[in-house]
Amino acid sequence: MNSERLSSNNSESEQGSEWDSLANTVEFSKSEAISDIEKRADKCRKIEQNFEVRVRKANNEDYGRRLPAEEFEKFEDDYAEEWQGICDDSKHLRVSEQASAEKVMFRFYEDQRDLNKWSIDVYAGRFYSERSRALIDKIEASDSPSKEEDLKHIDGFYDAVEEHLYYRHMTPEEVRNYGPEQADAERKNAHNDLIKYFNHMNELCDQYGSRRFTVRSFWDTSGFSKSAQTGDMAHRLRIDRDIVEEYYANAFPSAVKKYEAKLSRSMNYW
Repeated sequence: MNSERLSSNNSESEQGSEWDSLANTVEFSKSEAISDIEKRADKCRKIEQNFEVRVRKANNEDYGRRLPAEEFEKFEDDYAEEWQGICDDSKHLRVSEQASAEKVMFRFYEDQRDLNKWSIDVYAGRFYSERSRALIDKIEASDSPSKEEDLKHIDGFYDAVEEHLYYRHMTPEEVRNYGPEQADAERKNAHNDLIKYFNHMNELCDQYGSRRFTVRSFWDTSGFSKSAQTGDMAHRLRIDRDIVEEYYANAFPSAVKKYEAKLSRSMNYW
């Protein structure tokens, strides 16, 4: 028997076993990574569902009453922990895993759409006044060289909301004056600008160690061409737009009513 040949065969057999073992490990890791994201998304979903039940119960007992801040923040902190876990897990996905993760999150955003007004991020708008004041206090107490600019940014959020409301609720006459295509472009720009503005508000919270206005940050369409948008991406863009709009409706209800009334009057006139 050729000992050299036997040695070679044994080596190849051992190497093959090593590759099989590695392949199994890779497959297991892939399943484990997606499984972890699924579990966290399910936990987020469950927290949101429990929150919805609690808010509906509170409304039945005393309609319009806001939950105590401490109770709301307990829901929010539990949600934030799972959401941050999803973000951390997603950073370590291989390319081959990303499509599966996107499908998991697509289902998650589907549930977000169903919740919409009852979602935790939307409800947080009811605490905008306290959180903006807390952030302002943190900035004023800091020695940051950008503090004046940062304070102006917070002060300008209401103006950004009003600009968005104006383009969102343009009257038929205003649309005619702009021209339909230009009016649509202005509306889209106002929408993107507002989301960027709001995301920076949350970044300031992170920077100064203040509670964020919302757990998540949000996508705007300026970073995605129409041709580059998958169905899942387009879906998240719509959900994020809706959440930001519902958030500021809770933060500034009188401003929303003002522009809705203006549009309603113009529609009755026309």
